Amino acid sequence: MKLWLQNILACPICKSHPLQLIVLKWGETDSSSVGELKKIFLSDVKKKIISPSSIQSIIVLDEDELLNQKVEKLKALFKEFILDYEPEILIKKLGSEMEFIIDVMYRININTGLLKCVECKRWYPIGSSIEGVPEMLPDNLRDKIKDKKFLNLWFDKLPDDLKKDMRLEC
Repeated sequence: MKLWLQNILACPICKSHPLQLIVLKWGETDSSSVGELKKIFLSDVKKKIISPSSIQSIIVLDEDELLNQKVEKLKALFKEFILDYEPEILIKKLGSEMEFIIDVMYRININTGLLKCVECKRWYPIGSSIEGVPEMLPDNLRDKIKDKKFLNLWFDKLPDDLKKDMRLEC
């Protein structure tokens, strides 16, 4: 999963947006050209697909310090645009940082993680069945055994406040 995808995902149960993204394991980066990705980014900004509030809700638990720093910088760049933004103003303000933003949002893969709804407290695994793929199924369609395995594997890495807040029954 790429970070930009979090901008458009909503909870399938309560329709809340944005979902909190908890990154547990990063993967390889995409080798697409910056020019190609810049067109996509500018189009996403103009259509207001980019959600600064989604970017603020990212939590990184992976031990790769460089990637963690990149996400923190990304959050700082978008902080002032949380409530609303005019696409032209956002593009102008982010001008010199555009390549960096594209690198983080469109190139880096999230292999394993969680998407958590802050409203209904449900969580959705990323990479439980297929590396990098979020599984956003309603409760009645989820594989409870697989969900428990996933949680057991990563539970110790999750912060206590997140564990307390999550709906852990699948």
